[in-house]
Amino acid sequence: MLLLTHQQYHLVEPQLQHMEHHSVLKTILSEETPGYIYVDSKKNPAVVFVQFKHRAFISGDPDALDPNDLINFIQNTVSTNCLNAGVPLIRLSSDDPKWLDWIETKLQPFNPIRTGYRCFRYQIDEIIEDIHIPQGFLIKPVDHALIQTDFIGKDGLLEEMCSERESVIAFLAKSFGVVAFAEGQLAGWCLSEYNTKQQCEVGIASLPPFQQQGLATAMTQVFLNDAHHHGIRTVYWHCYESNVASQKTALKAGFSLISKEDVLILYVNQAHEAGDKG
Repeated sequence: MLLLTHQQYHLVEPQLQHMEHHSVLKTILSEETPGYIYVDSKKNPAVVFVQFKHRAFISGDPDALDPNDLINFIQNTVSTNCLNAGVPLIRLSSDDPKWLDWIETKLQPFNPIRTGYRCFRYQIDEIIEDIHIPQGFLIKPVDHALIQTDFIGKDGLLEEMCSERESVIAFLAKSFGVVAFAEGQLAGWCLSEYNTKQQCEVGIASLPPFQQQGLATAMTQVFLNDAHHHGIRTVYWHCYESNVASQKTALKAGFSLISKEDVLILYVNQAHEAGDKG
């Protein structure tokens, strides 16, 4: 597989357009996210592989690729990218279920785990007027003033802010979000991810002591109003099929289910280590 330069990204745009609900692809293509795009051929690419940290995508014709070539590519290039990013695995998505069937059969060294994945979408047409914030909670914007304040749970928030951006400063400059507090302690957050033009994804968490109190829904609705203020008109919400609580929150906040698909979890570093030992 060959690594494309930024100037060559236009070669694969048509093949990736069917996965537009994965905003990270758009941000990689627009060079807003420092991901990697590989192809089997730069003259006439039949297979495209995209990676940013643990998120990976494959598209094209499975019959155009030798299984051994893909195994070697994942064991070497992809696993190195994961090591550099500090992640042990990739979550592989595709616009064609045949790829997942093919990989499950051909890539046994990675012990692929197949699981359901869901995507929800919210189209922002107007401000949400009636937001019920549970008693005892305070929701604030994520801004410079907040980051300069000390509070319980701050390290977890800073880590989450850097999960997609290269630094806290970069998050404050390019992203947005809200946090919730209960008696001065961080109770949860709702942050934008992969912002591009009028679109973004959302990352949300209610910390264990504060769950099942309506906080996640309230944070989401406040976040959507903030997104409207930032010019966002489409917000995507991703989660595993097994995360029933996340799906219920998305629906309660007004999102609509738009995609049911499977993904493969590949623990690439374990396979890499096994290959080294062999």
